[in-house]
Amino acid sequence: MKYLSNSVQNTIDIGKNFSKNIQGGTVVALVGDLGAGKTAFSKGVALGLGVTTNIVSPTFVLCCEYFGSKYNLVHIDAYRLKDINPYETGIFEKIDDIDNIIIVEWAEYLNVVYHYKINIITISDSEREISIIKI
Repeated sequence: MKYLSNSVQNTIDIGKNFSKNIQGGTVVALVGDLGAGKTAFSKGVALGLGVTTNIVSPTFVLCCEYFGSKYNLVHIDAYRLKDINPYETGIFEKIDDIDNIIIVEWAEYLNVVYHYKINIITISDSEREISIIKI
């Protein structure tokens, strides 16, 4: 599926809609340049899962966990994993929990089995092409 987003809110809405079709244990790869809208998409998924906490980018903490009414969201930024051993972080235990939905930004740096790949391509300052690929 391909979507054209013309605002941050539209990207959030696409993420929220996507969350309606995923089950616990789903692992999602988010791929896109810096500022493409990966965290906005994640905010939408969180809203769809019933998370009421404000979602922030996990860039400096590696992993943020949020508790939802449907599933929990584990939001991982794997960019820094290129320099460390991911087995020492404890994130694999979170990935194996079927009560969690896992979203991995910079997924190319974390070698796990992904169920979906979300490509976000910047077209202009306000437009993004979002492709959702079931793997």
